Amino acid sequence: QEDKANKEPELHPVDISRLANYTGAWLLKMPEDLAKNLKKTKKGAVLGSIDEKKGIIQYTNGRSSSVHRLHINNDVKNTKAFSRSEDGSLTWLANISNQAVLKMEPDQIQHIVENLVETTKRTQKKTELDNSRILVGQHGSAVATNIQPIRTHDKMDDDTLRRKLFLLFEEQEYWSVNELSNRTHQSQPLIRSVLAQISDKESTGPNKGLYALKPEYNLTH
Repeated sequence: QEDKANKEPELHPVDISRLANYTGAWLLKMPEDLAKNLKKTKKGAVLGSIDEKKGIIQYTNGRSSSVHRLHINNDVKNTKAFSRSEDGSLTWLANISNQAVLKMEPDQIQHIVENLVETTKRTQKKTELDNSRILVGQHGSAVATNIQPIRTHDKMDDDTLRRKLFLLFEEQEYWSVNELSNRTHQSQPLIRSVLAQISDKESTGPNKGLYALKPEYNLTH
């Protein structure tokens, strides 16, 4: 009996063809990087579960999981969901009865930053050990080992660069692409592609042209 009580609820794929008979659909807004991961999910797969009472959605992509708080907006007026076919025609799916915005929990962003700091420390320590290795000759002369040159400009994958940018945004609120490129030793096009996922570009004011974290990623919000 105890095992049954603690057993996770079984999830099933949602058949959107049945939405036409349902008038209580939800409209969820989410961070761009999360939306991209969901788009890569195979058809018919279970994307996650929503606990309406606690307002939390757990999303798992097979390698890592992230918790996003569900901010519910009950002020919904005459909002409808449609699908567009290849010929451009629209098909009504459902009326939207609830809207919500998914925002990553601040403590999880902090966890990502802390993991990056630990990874950086381990990498730096290994580099220091590699650079300090020497061979002592028969007469006490120090001969450097044949160490491969350390490459500091290797291209980072998106996840690694994203974590690095989170850490830099902890230092200051606004950054230019050039500054971030210099700090991370990554190309400006790569910086821009990741910034588009996690930040907004200021279009007015004293910080025009600079980037700041989107509200859902900002620990100060």
